[in-house]
Amino acid sequence: YTTFPGMLYGVMPMPYGTTMTVSVSGVTPGTVCQLEVTDFAGHHWAVGGWRVGNYLASSVWYPASTSLADAHLHSFEVTAGGKVLARAIAA
Repeated sequence: YTTFPGMLYGVMPMPYGTTMTVSVSGVTPGTVCQLEVTDFAGHHWAVGGWRVGNYLASSVWYPASTSLADAHLHSFEVTAGGKVLARAIAA
């Protein structure tokens, strides 16, 4: 897993593309979030979405997947209402 301020994410290559898990801290419960990926050509895709719950656990992991190979992933963004909450360059 890779850590960035406010965001943790993990990437797992699969035969069909890539699966990811993401956890974001400091987001108000009830907020609808999306995970977006960008390839090296600058194309963007929404690959997962969730509504932040009011959980007692310190972190909750949300799954996502894309048909892009992990080697083609440039960056990740968690967004809500069109606003970027967290951004990370793919490791």
